[in-house]
Amino acid sequence: MKLYYLIIFLILLQRLLELKKSNKNVRKLKERGAKEFGRGHLWIMKALHISWFFVLIFYPLCLPNLKIRPDLFICVLLLIAICQVMRFFILRTLGPRWSIPVLAIKGEAPVKSGLYKYLKHPNYLVVFLELLLFPMIIGMWEVGVTFFLLNLYLMYFRLKAENSALHWMSTID
Repeated sequence: MKLYYLIIFLILLQRLLELKKSNKNVRKLKERGAKEFGRGHLWIMKALHISWFFVLIFYPLCLPNLKIRPDLFICVLLLIAICQVMRFFILRTLGPRWSIPVLAIKGEAPVKSGLYKYLKHPNYLVVFLELLLFPMIIGMWEVGVTFFLLNLYLMYFRLKAENSALHWMSTID
């Protein structure tokens, strides 16, 4: 279980660094005149991800028989590693345009390089996979599926905001 908690700690650290990067990018994007879309769903998204971490940390303490499952561990860890590589390339591709809130600058073209050449929203695919896979390291299928489904519902609002932002960016006043 020490390895499990080490992985969770590293993921949490990564998220906190991403939050710092997002806050910096938001400030710079707003200075350039960026408009925010879909602000109403943001608190729900934050609550979902914070509660996911709480469940990952505390649920195993309530079920002391949970252990890292060797038959799943390598496979799941490999998929998680692929997600982390994808996340790195997504953040690198978006650069200063990456942020947690949906922000858009009028007249800027949508990003069409990197993974965005192949997928419209690759970051959301990574998030879906992470929410599903991390709990499975120790066999918490119900946690992975629950957060996957909650995130699926949330994506309706997130994608609506993203599509509004993309449409607004391309319109001429």
